[in-house]
Order: sequence, then C-alpha cells, then structure tokens
Amino acid sequence: MNRPFFSVVIIAYKSEKYLAKTLGSVLNQTFHDFEVIVVDDCSPTPQASYIVANDPRVRVIRHTENRGVGAARNTGIREASAEYIAFLDGDDSWRPNKLECQAKLLQAHPQLDVVFCDFIHLLEDGTPERWRGGLASLLDSWGIP
Repeated sequence: MNRPFFSVVIIAYKSEKYLAKTLGSVLNQTFHDFEVIVVDDCSPTPQASYIVANDPRVRVIRHTENRGVGAARNTGIREASAEYIAFLDGDDSWRPNKLECQAKLLQAHPQLDVVFCDFIHLLEDGTPERWRGGLASLLDSWGIP
C-alpha cells in the first residue's frame, strides 16, 4: 500500500453528537490521498459506535483510560503513516477543499514544514462567528492575512 499524503488525526471524546458530520467532512474532501485515525480518548460511550463510514482509510484507536487531548494527539501521531498530519477535533468539520488547498501549498513550497488555516466558529444555531485570536490575531498585527 502506498503511503498517503495526509494522516488525518481526529480526537474524539464525548463527540457522538458531531462525529458523523466531522468524519463526513473529511471523507468528502476534494483531495482523497489520506488516511483517518480516530483516537477515542476513553469516552464513556465508545466513539466507534458512532462511525458509520465503511471506508478502509478509517481506523479507530481507543484509549483504555482518559489521558487528555495531548496524549490522544500523540497516539494519532505514532499511528500515522503519512508525511503530513492534519489534526481535527471530533466536534469540528472542514470545508470540502481544505486538504486540497493545503496539499497544493505544500507541493508548491517543499521548504514548508507546517501550514495552518483560520477557522470559523459556529454558534449553536449555525450562525458563523469569526474568531480572531491566538495566532490569527498575531499574524493580523504583522499585516499578514
């Protein structure tokens, strides 16, 4: 089997309300060269029961005790086989061309080690609320869009 371009690591803890949408947003990407590693950080209800995808690219790893998001990400990193790792939380979703845009950028600029993007926070009713803090705010202060 060829090495995928991306290993998508999804951290899931009590994500059952969102997990199907989260996974769907990955599996419906316009860029298809990836594997998905769902790390269930010992949710009270095993998250694998909420994954209905019958896709050989998807694996679920379950921690036997809750160890926190950092440990769950590290588990995903250890299990990843791709050169690039894309992180996604179990209650988030991506736009359909996210991986395609990032793959094109990485291929066009092989000197890059990391790429990232901003996000749009959606309120419970689905209304977008753009958050400008953290690294995005810092880049804004430097005049970098």
